[in-house]
Amino acid sequence: EQVAALQNPPAVFLDGRVGGYVPLQLGTDFMVVEGARLANEETLSLRIPPSSSVQSMASSNQAVKLALESLSVLTIPDFQARMNMDKEGWLEAAVTIKGVNPQRNNLPVVFNYTHRENMLVLMRSLRIGDDITEKLRTENAQ
Repeated sequence: EQVAALQNPPAVFLDGRVGGYVPLQLGTDFMVVEGARLANEETLSLRIPPSSSVQSMASSNQAVKLALESLSVLTIPDFQARMNMDKEGWLEAAVTIKGVNPQRNNLPVVFNYTHRENMLVLMRSLRIGDDITEKLRTENAQ
């Protein structure tokens, strides 16, 4: 719930408890995660509220529309995530969600997702974006 609340406006609403372990190695100039695992501690819930961006994605592709409709309201009894991040900041994550959509006659849903991204580059770009936004705010306030 706290992670979802970081979005403005929220694109996804999440509820439930997730636990696990994230083995972290901190060096003077690096951070490494090896063999991190997360799983649900109770049934989770996910809701994707209708929005213009969701409607735009759904209208772009029939498969995307079906996926968004299936995931729009989801009760999740089984959530698993595995993550690794190397010294260069490359994060590799694999997530499996097994749930049911109660609004679609308890439609069973299995969603597998993998993602690879350089987190150091992402954090740097977000920091630069924040710096630019703050500079624009202070200049406009004067």
